[in-house]
Amino acid sequence: MTKPELGRLQAPERDILSRQAYDALREGILARTLPAGSKLIMRDLVEQLELSPTPINQALAALEREGLVESKPHRGYYVITLEPSDIVDIYTLREVLEGLAMRLAVEERPRELAAALSLGGAVSPVGGA
Repeated sequence: MTKPELGRLQAPERDILSRQAYDALREGILARTLPAGSKLIMRDLVEQLELSPTPINQALAALEREGLVESKPHRGYYVITLEPSDIVDIYTLREVLEGLAMRLAVEERPRELAAALSLGGAVSPVGGA
């Protein structure tokens, strides 16, 4: 018996479901519908997101890498709780990065940046027209 020729099939994108879970969980954390310190219970997430545990686990792993959730061994995932000192650290880092970004922009394209700032316009992307 020979296999039927199916032609060229396009494989489904494997990351779509985990991306949907990631987006939903991230939005819930940032909007505080998933409050700081709350435990993320898999069966509740499966029911609410209408997804299987696999893409939800992938999303939780990605959120952990970003620092939005933490995994506690034998206990599960929890939404992180920021202390006031964490917030100060975040804004200090942001201040440094924004200053560095401006310095690099000035060094890379000083004339275009000066012209844009004097006209109140925007600088086109590097390599753009």
